Amino acid sequence: MNAISGFTNLLFDVESEDKRIQYLTAIKKSSENLLVVINDVLDLSKLEAGKMQLEKLPFRLREVAGFIYETFQLKACDKNLQWKIETGSDVPSMVMGDSARLTQVLMNLVGNAMKFTDKGTVELAVTASQSATENLQPESCRVHFKITDTGTGISKDQLEKIFENFVQADDNHKKQGGTGLGLSFSKNLVQLMNGKLLVKSEIGKGSEFSFSIPVEIATDQQWQEHHRKELVYEEDLGEEFHDINILIAEDNEYKQLLIADTLKKFIPGVKIEMVNNGKELLARLRDQNHEIILMDVQMPVMDGYEATAVIRNQLMSRIPIIALTASVIKTDIEKCLAAGMNSYVPKPFSSKELLSVMAGLLGKNINARMVAKKEIPMPFEHPSNTFTYRWIKLDSLHQLVSGDPVQVNRYLKLFHELIPIRMAALKEALQKQDYLTIRKTVHVMKPQMASVGLERAKKLAENIESNYHREERIAADVTELMNDCAAALEEVRHELSLIL
Repeated sequence: MNAISGFTNLLFDVESEDKRIQYLTAIKKSSENLLVVINDVLDLSKLEAGKMQLEKLPFRLREVAGFIYETFQLKACDKNLQWKIETGSDVPSMVMGDSARLTQVLMNLVGNAMKFTDKGTVELAVTASQSATENLQPESCRVHFKITDTGTGISKDQLEKIFENFVQADDNHKKQGGTGLGLSFSKNLVQLMNGKLLVKSEIGKGSEFSFSIPVEIATDQQWQEHHRKELVYEEDLGEEFHDINILIAEDNEYKQLLIADTLKKFIPGVKIEMVNNGKELLARLRDQNHEIILMDVQMPVMDGYEATAVIRNQLMSRIPIIALTASVIKTDIEKCLAAGMNSYVPKPFSSKELLSVMAGLLGKNINARMVAKKEIPMPFEHPSNTFTYRWIKLDSLHQLVSGDPVQVNRYLKLFHELIPIRMAALKEALQKQDYLTIRKTVHVMKPQMASVGLERAKKLAENIESNYHREERIAADVTELMNDCAAALEEVRHELSLIL
């Protein structure tokens, strides 16, 4: 808090752009650290008061492990660490439990291992067993998690204290930052899952944290029932919410496809007209009869703010306008509303939110009884059991389009067409040291990378966007991002060959 206050005061007097960015970066980092502290304290208070309830829903253990791997891959690369995850063949594909809280524990433990390891290895091993002595039901098993590192280690006299609130093992651990709450919270959370968090460590040789929890193996029926409860609107949204004429301003090809597919899926007879910027939108608006506008805020040629100002002040039109924005910062939302937009939907948007906001502005009735239009697809299995992709992950894409191979083909073809163009633009901008173009290019690449599960490349893009003014880091990050995209392109080509 002191850092936020101090750097904010300095901003009032600073004139140098470099200093301004430096202070804003420090404020951003300090506010993120403060949020971590607040969340840790709130979570721990809730846990200790016995008010934290665990969910029991079907989820995939390998998906959790994959998320942990992708989250820390960039950190491991930065520190030149060998980072690996081993998942045993005996681990069931789907189990019942609270995936969010399990992820939270693993994030804490792996995060600590990364923080206190400067060379060598960090590893997460996931295995499963079913012992007759544990009286587990036939449809249950015990899953074991073990996080090992070759880091600084913890002395014997500190091992008993590290699970206490606000305790950090030694001066070295204190220098690395943190609240001293992560291990205490993880220990209590594991206990709530009917497990016990154990630790072995030796100074200079690293540490091993492990725990085991009993889980129920999920059935196909449980998976189907769970996903039917997620928001998917009925085919019949009410007679009023048919045949809507919508004008959409969005410059990103992937987002255009996603918005159009979502609207066509849920609004019978919907008419969609797509433009790439505010200038094109104004030309179409003068010639056509549209009922509502979905307006991206950041666009080339003319952005959403400028276009809205013309619509309201020159055309004198009161047509409802919904801002599509990646920001949820209060000042940015207020700017949208001040420009004359009626409402906003944050990106990435949910079907529920987009349709609800549209219906509210149009005064239409929708039937949202939370029932499925179609049978929910099972987790995607590649048609070739012998082929394993290293870079792309297509489960989310298959679920987005309900397993429709034609739709999958459209998204993959778009990736195949656009990514080489973006990579060429990045290469040229890097040679010219045009860091602003690099920032803009990686921004429009993110939806394409997300669609095929390129999580590490997407995080690199976000890192480049945040630090594009730091020239010493850009070249390495852009090169790594392009390498990931090039590898993904080869796998997308293989997938396209299977579809075709």
